[in-house]
Amino acid sequence: MPGLHIILPVGFIVAVMALGALAATDNLPEPIGDLVGQDDPLNPPCHLGLFRRSPEEPPQPRDVRWRNEPRAPRAPVEGSATAVGDVVYATNGSGPHDLRRVLAFDTRTRRWSEPTQTPVGLNHNQPVGYRGDLYLAGGFLDGVDPTARFWRYDIDGDRWNELPQMREPRGGVGAAVIGDKLYSVGGGENEFYFEGVVRGTPTLEIYDFRTGEWTTGPDMPHPRHHVTAGAVDGKLYVVGGRSMERQALTVVDRYDPKTGEWETLAPLPIGVSSAGVTSAAGKLVVSGGADETNWREGGGYVTPSAWAYDPKGERWERLPDHHIERRGHGAATANGRVYALMGSPCTGIKETGPTGTRTVESLPVSAIRESPPER
Repeated sequence: MPGLHIILPVGFIVAVMALGALAATDNLPEPIGDLVGQDDPLNPPCHLGLFRRSPEEPPQPRDVRWRNEPRAPRAPVEGSATAVGDVVYATNGSGPHDLRRVLAFDTRTRRWSEPTQTPVGLNHNQPVGYRGDLYLAGGFLDGVDPTARFWRYDIDGDRWNELPQMREPRGGVGAAVIGDKLYSVGGGENEFYFEGVVRGTPTLEIYDFRTGEWTTGPDMPHPRHHVTAGAVDGKLYVVGGRSMERQALTVVDRYDPKTGEWETLAPLPIGVSSAGVTSAAGKLVVSGGADETNWREGGGYVTPSAWAYDPKGERWERLPDHHIERRGHGAATANGRVYALMGSPCTGIKETGPTGTRTVESLPVSAIRESPPER
């Protein structure tokens, strides 16, 4: 695995942004300022670029890079996103103002709206779309207690209803839809604000949309929380996360519903938790993520790197880096593009001020379909 290093000092990044604005302003990220967060002895302020870290070897040159989309109205952190048709829904987040928030980005008009709020405050869960509706299973209730509650949002009727609960309350859980079933996997048994006290679970629960019932599947090989899940060609992928021993894992497990068996794949080239995951062009796309080891002392990193896993070649392919490193964000595929939405360039939890970014970036699916050029 290639070594890791912090790429550039903050001053140099700001200077490069200023020069590049003269030639390519549409591709530059929102200037979110040099300082993110407020003074707090438990939550030291975060300087943009301070935690930026990426694999030492740079991405291979391509003719395409991430495009800067219209900024979101808010900057939620530790929420997630999914696409329902051509609309990307970003749900929930940390902090009292984002726990019930739902933002919608119409990829056709490139306009934002706030169509609804969740019935209860949530974060650390992963929404999914199924037959035109939005679903939320698990997470942290009001950002503190793990929950098994399960919700459906009827988008056309603009109403929420509660569905049968999962069997096990879990936060930091991954979710994906395959066929007519929702797969809810991993998660933790308590809130995550203190390192080293969270035991990840290997639990896989499966909801059948046709019968309205939950069943329990086989445990995944690596118990963990802060995971993100995705589906490619009828198989479930569980990416990265945290264990009792490590705050950023490279492990990727895949579940085949047809055989009922798990397998462990080639590891991620960089360890991450709280990454964004989606699928495009028959590949699994992993966006950003973080290692929050010793974040209270200023440790850890947030990566701008993005990757695609090719199941046919059984290998990871490096995609262009994001303009801004981000974790605790959402990722979704809609209208021919892959989106990475909001999140934070900082490690840790800073409830005294805004730690997030309103930036949204997208990459055409064609860039993922094509194999990277040979060196």
